[in-house]
Order: sequence, then structure tokens, then C-alpha cells
Amino acid sequence: MQPLLAKPDTLLLDHLLEVAHLGAQIAERLGLSELLRAKALLACALHDVGKATVDFQEHIRGQRKQAYPHALASMPFVLMAERLVNAALGLDPERLEATAAVLSHHSPLSARLYLGYGAPRYCPEIQTLLESLWASLSAFGIRGLPSFESLQIQQILELMRQNSPAALLDDRGIKWGRDERTLRGLLQSLPTMDFAQVKAVLHLADWLASGKRNDPGILFLSGGRAAVERHIQGLRAPLRAFQKESHDAADADVLWLRAPTGTGKTEALLLWAGDAERLIYLLPTQATANAMWRRLRRIYGEEAVSISHGRAAYMLRREADEPPLDVRLFGSAFARPVIVATLDQYLLAHLHGRHWEERRALSRRAALILDEIHAYEPYTLGLLLAA
Repeated sequence: MQPLLAKPDTLLLDHLLEVAHLGAQIAERLGLSELLRAKALLACALHDVGKATVDFQEHIRGQRKQAYPHALASMPFVLMAERLVNAALGLDPERLEATAAVLSHHSPLSARLYLGYGAPRYCPEIQTLLESLWASLSAFGIRGLPSFESLQIQQILELMRQNSPAALLDDRGIKWGRDERTLRGLLQSLPTMDFAQVKAVLHLADWLASGKRNDPGILFLSGGRAAVERHIQGLRAPLRAFQKESHDAADADVLWLRAPTGTGKTEALLLWAGDAERLIYLLPTQATANAMWRRLRRIYGEEAVSISHGRAAYMLRREADEPPLDVRLFGSAFARPVIVATLDQYLLAHLHGRHWEERRALSRRAALILDEIHAYEPYTLGLLLAA
């Protein structure tokens, strides 16, 4: 009997537990509510259970080119577990954020995603995998975690031998919710920010685990105020009055600053941001964003700062000597501690552009700086106000 693999060099159980461990820490740092933390941990623990199929295990060992979509194969198990959690906590049964996050963790849940797929062929070892996983989950303190017996694994497996999980998404003979939508429609109508936070934790934890980065601290800024003060000392110029006021206003939720070009507005804004764990600095053009990216790298350190705009991938390949995971992904998803971006990248997070879940969830826990605000035309300012 061959062990179940998540990757060629990683056991599936080890990967699921590592993602759950990282997810617990990320959820705490992002300040998720106890309920959303439970949903996020459920998603982390079950997101790749669908890799325990004959197709995927042959694929990961190089014995076939394609495998059954593991997100779809994972769905019946997370759906059952989340419905039990909802019942235990007295929640609306339609609150299925973990199910939606797992089902869409590789592809957006579009109207045709997974249509036409038949039944998966689960490995016999999936029962043992889930039993071992469940034995470890109690240590995470997941609120409302159901017993292993209540998951009814054998009934799920028998049902899936006769039906495709995809049929659950669109079968109108099954009543999902009060207005009898399909499951796909129900998942697409979940509260936006709740879903975004759960999926963001799952994605970030999965990316870190896949990149062998076992410290979620790399997503957060440490000692930001001290770094800015060292930078200012190096300038060998006394603080201007408005810079001192910005420093003293570090506890203020909002700071409005107007000053002439070249008088130290950036330093004043960074003093206001202080020891924020995350910083997002928005600018109107790629040229100004590129210049600010280079400047903030000198202040906070190269590994702490990334950039996001239409040509950011080119800039990072040319000027940043970093692993591909960090270069292509973490900057685009606003997952570095300090992000310099053009305004459109922030607005796309509110228009369901790529990585919108991570961008929105991470923006909520960041000091957000809007520089050169006078440069935007009225239409863009209207979008910004709406966002």
C-alpha cells in the first residue's frame, strides 16, 4: 500500500496539518472572529483531502498526465463538516464559507466550473487519512468541530460512487437555502468579506506550506517605526512641524496631509503608519510606484517590500533577487508586509479581480496610504470612494 501524497516529497496528512497550523496563526494575526477562524481552519484542514483519489495519486507519481480536480473531490467532506459545525453553533445552514473557499481555491467559482465531471475514484486509504486528521484537529480548538463518526465518511463515499460531486452544485432537485437556489448559486451569494477572509487564510497558509516557509511572520512588518526613524536620522535634517504632528498622530485612524513637493511628506506618512503590521502605499502611476518601491526597500529592507501594478512582474524579475514564489505571487496578492501599488490594483480588489480575496482581507489590517491624491480624475475618485 503506497502512502497518500500531496506533492512528490510531501505526505498528504503532513501537508494538511501544516496548512492548518499556519492557518491558525494567520487567522489570529488578521484578527478573524472566532466563527471565521473556525471556518478558515476547517478549510485549511480539508482543502486537499480530494487528492486521496486514484487519479491524483497516479498523477503525482507520474503515471498519468491529468487528475480529477482535487478541489471538487474535497467538496463533499468539507460540506458535510461545515454543515455539522453550523448546526452545533446554531448558525444559518447557508453559511458555507469554508466549502466555497475549498471549492474555489484553484479556480474562481464561475457558472461552468466543474460542469460535466463524473464521480471521483477515492483511494481506500481516505478513511484512515480523515481519521488521523480528525484526531489532530482537536488541538486547534476549532469551535463546533464535529465528531469523526458524525462525518459519515462511508455514506459520503457510497454516495460519490453513484454521483458526481459536481451534481451537488447544480442539481435543482436539491433544495439549498430558503429560496431553493442551487448550491453553486448559494456559494456565490455568501457575504463578500466573510468569504474573502476565510479564503485568504486558506490561500496564504497553503502558499507558505507549499513554499516550505513555516513562519507566517514573513507576512507582517516588525519594527516599522524604528526603521523609519533610522532612515530619518540618516537624512541629518530636523523634523519639520508637520512631520512631528504626523508622528504624534500615529494612533489616529485617519490622517489628512497637504504639503509642498520635496518637503518630506513620505516620511511624515510613514511616521503616522508607525508600527503597523502591514502597509499599503498607493500611487497614481507606475513610474511613481517604481520610485517609491525602491525608496521603501531602502527603509524597510528588500524582503519586506513588494510592488503591484501592470508591469510589476517585469520589475521584480529585473531588480529583485528573490524566490519565484515571493516575486510573482506575494506582491500581486498584497501578501508582503509593505506593498507599493498603483490605485487600480486596490480597486480591482473590490471588482473581483485576480487575488481579490487576499487583497481585501489583507487591506483591512493595513495602514493604507493614498499619495498624490490630487492626481486622480473625478471618475477614479468616485471608484475610490465607493471602494
